[in-house]
Amino acid sequence: MEPNSTEMGAQIQRSQKLFVCLECNSRYSRRTGLTAHMRSHTGEKPYVCIECNARFPRQNSLKLHLRTHSGEKPHACEDCNARFSDPSSLKRHIWTHKDVKPIACKECDARFSEQWALKKHMRTHSGERPYACLQCNARFSQMGSLTIHLRTHSGEKPYACKECNFKFTQKCHLERHLRTHSGDKPYACSECDAKFPVPESLKRHVARKHPTQRPFECDLCESKFLKKGHLERHMRTHSGDRPFVCMECNASFLGPGDLQSHARTHGLEKPFSCDECFTRFSRQDHLTVHMRSHSGEKPYACEQCDARFSDPSRLKRHLKKHKGEQSFTCADCGAKFSRKFNLERHVLTHRD
Repeated sequence: MEPNSTEMGAQIQRSQKLFVCLECNSRYSRRTGLTAHMRSHTGEKPYVCIECNARFPRQNSLKLHLRTHSGEKPHACEDCNARFSDPSSLKRHIWTHKDVKPIACKECDARFSEQWALKKHMRTHSGERPYACLQCNARFSQMGSLTIHLRTHSGEKPYACKECNFKFTQKCHLERHLRTHSGDKPYACSECDAKFPVPESLKRHVARKHPTQRPFECDLCESKFLKKGHLERHMRTHSGDRPFVCMECNASFLGPGDLQSHARTHGLEKPFSCDECFTRFSRQDHLTVHMRSHSGEKPYACEQCDARFSDPSRLKRHLKKHKGEQSFTCADCGAKFSRKFNLERHVLTHRD
């Protein structure tokens, strides 16, 4: 009789009545516990949601997931009106009332209310990544991170918007997207009445409208900076100095970060991946803008009309329409255009 998948990946210590995983040394008092745990390594998900086809490694996980469809929240906090779909979420919530964190990390000043939270935190010090993807070489410190990663292989998007056809790999991405329908703006500025749907928009608002003291001031314009290095980089925009040079094509740049991003265009390195459609990018800011095509977020608003845009360059082009600005001139006939693309298309008419 051939051994099953659990016995192949586990060592059974009957004298101690322990079932041990050979992949990560996790221990269980029952075979069923080990069997369920082994699915975290194999990626097996035998339990399927009949509402959205999401798959889960444990029957209890499926049961909790079904409450996202039914809206059921049977676990109530006795101190307030908060309700939760599972007991672990309620337990974590209760600690917010007690504000007690008796368990301390010996490596840093972090404190925790439960032992499992400390265990997860300790991996940030040890670098331990016990959860491995069997389809590639990726490893993760948290089981949840592996679960999300596996969706890049399966294409699974279990979180669907009921208002439109968008689907997402992570619940937080769906929640962010839903604000584009509801108009909810939970992130409030502490300095004024402004509110925003996402924290990034609040951060930009505070930086522009309520800047903290910026001691480094440009002598040539009114720009001010928090750090001396930022001022030094800014001064190069006046002097024209671009000291960071690409060894491949001699292109020059203001700062080392700009050069690093450019260098990826030669090696075709694209380390930043979209969790929704798996498109890859050479720069984090390009990924950030791209993600808005999934969420529908348009944080850049025109102050002269109701138009909104997903990135600042589109807003900048739009503002030229209000100003009547036409910066691009045809050398053949003097025609002016607000966009370089339109000029290039016009120049082709002279070549016909």
